[in-house]
Amino acid sequence: MLVRRATIEDAEAVTALHGFLHRMHTEAHPDIFTIFDPELTRPRFERMLAADDALSWVAEIDGEAVGYASANLVHREASDEVREERALHVHELAVAPQARGTGVGRALMQAAEDYARSLRLASVSLQTWVFNTGAHDFYERLGYERLSMRMRRRL
Repeated sequence: MLVRRATIEDAEAVTALHGFLHRMHTEAHPDIFTIFDPELTRPRFERMLAADDALSWVAEIDGEAVGYASANLVHREASDEVREERALHVHELAVAPQARGTGVGRALMQAAEDYARSLRLASVSLQTWVFNTGAHDFYERLGYERLSMRMRRRL
């Protein structure tokens, strides 16, 4: 397996991988998430991957993209309530169904963590939806801890 920084040339593969993730979210919350349309999604990934500061990684097996992770740098200013923190926030991790359980997700998270360490950041954060218990278990196995819970009430 090869994990490398994603480039604009990966836009089509990343869009397809994102489709697996997006469809799972749409099935769980059709009231929130739209139907996945690669024609609408691909331009977003093209813009993101073309940026000089893009923080995305692709995992390949035998030359085929089987997973990707995207992140951004976050800076929380110190206040009277919280301490300053500089961190890397992973906002998407997707692994093709046929590659799940093979270490692809772990390798992508390792790449993100290695990048954060190279910048001497304090932490790597992420967010998952409540329905995604498989992701919760995966991240906890990697040493991530639960910090908060967002709630809503429909009106």
